[in-house]
Amino acid sequence: MLSSILLFSLFSMAMATGHLRLELTASNDFTLQLQTPISHQSLYMSMGNTRVLSFHPKPYQQTLGISFSKKGSDGYTHEYEMKTSGTVNQQTFVFSETVLLVSSFFECDVGFIGEHCEERSTTTTTTTTTTTTPPSTTSTTETPTTTQPTVIINQQSSSFTDIFLCSILIIAIIVLLTLIIIVFMALRPRQQNIYIQPQTPIPPKKSVHIEMDDSGIHSSPESIRYTSTPNNSLTIQF
Repeated sequence: MLSSILLFSLFSMAMATGHLRLELTASNDFTLQLQTPISHQSLYMSMGNTRVLSFHPKPYQQTLGISFSKKGSDGYTHEYEMKTSGTVNQQTFVFSETVLLVSSFFECDVGFIGEHCEERSTTTTTTTTTTTTPPSTTSTTETPTTTQPTVIINQQSSSFTDIFLCSILIIAIIVLLTLIIIVFMALRPRQQNIYIQPQTPIPPKKSVHIEMDDSGIHSSPESIRYTSTPNNSLTIQF
């Protein structure tokens, strides 16, 4: 597995990692027949509009032949070199009353350098631009320093606003919970307590027996006389 990864890395480093860029501009509207060793396509060209095509070469491919033709006219074949030259090459092809202008150049993909774009870019170049300002314009250098306090004030005001809004939200939640508890307590059914007063026992009826003796002292002469004292009894219940 490791050997295959190393072989693939070496093969990718040997490949050209650039592309051929073509910019096509036509003087009239027509259909362009464009052919390479591995592809064939038809492009509709409108007058004055530029179309851009890109071609990536095969491994170790140094040149690429492209044929340009128009139906009813003779075609042209041009060999393009797959290497960077730093200049833009231009070709002109004439098809009867139509003129085709082709601008071509080979450029490396991102991260690759070299004439054939086979080397990886390991260094980065930095460009520093130094501008001198006359003494009369030195006051403009104070402009960035004046904007910083305004940014801080805006940040502080925004933080105060957030705190104020959060406080209002918390108070509203507390008030709402209090109202819910009050309503719940008011609607909750109350427990009724029934008190039964104990009955006092009814005292039993008492009877009092009173005996009355009749001595016959104030009796009339016609009253019956008894040889023995009669006993009269009276019973009172309460």
